[in-house]
Formats: sequence, C-alpha cells, structure tokens
Amino acid sequence: MEKTAKEHTLYNYVHFGCRCEKCKYLKYLQNQKIRHKQQQKHDYSWMDNANCNDMDTDFFFSESSYKQKVAVKICYGCVVKNDCLKYALRKNCKYGIFAGMDPNERKCYSSTCSII
Repeated sequence: MEKTAKEHTLYNYVHFGCRCEKCKYLKYLQNQKIRHKQQQKHDYSWMDNANCNDMDTDFFFSESSYKQKVAVKICYGCVVKNDCLKYALRKNCKYGIFAGMDPNERKCYSSTCSII
C-alpha cells in the first residue's frame, strides 16, 4: 500500500512534515519506546562492577552452608551491593545469595524497608 500525506503515520511525521496532533502523538509514543529500550539496555550495567562478576555461580546458588558463607564474604564490601539487593527484591529472587543475603533475610528486609 502506497503511503500518502493524508494518512496519520509516523512515516508522514518524519517524511512529509505532518504536524497534526495524531502524528505528533505517534512520534511521542515512538520516542517513549526508544527511551524504554535504552533504559532496559543499561539496567544491568552495575553487574560489571560486582565482586562476583567473574565468580562461579555455584557459590551463590548452593545448599552447602560453607559455599553460602563464602558467597556472603564475597558480597561483603561490594560497591554494587545496594543495586544487587534492589535487583533481587524487584525480581523476587527466591533462591541464592544476593547482596550478602539469603532469601529469608531478603524477605525480612523487604517487609521492614522500602528501597524500591
């Protein structure tokens, strides 16, 4: 189907300079989608700075109390600990050590504090 200048499309806004309210709104929605995608791309960039970045995940998702203690020590002093905790709470992670906390500790923490 051939595009005409009378149709209300993002194509018309960009190529024909149509500035009607409907075309402006379509442009606005397009910009919102682009911003949302850009934010999603950068959501997890903090993980690159985590102490556990190059570690074996077995320590963080183990039933062994020894491995869990090692994971907690790795988390101690991590510069992105707060981001890690926010991630675990937002994603409702039911398993593993995040920000030096096991699931029960995170559950208690989330019920008493609101960091999100």
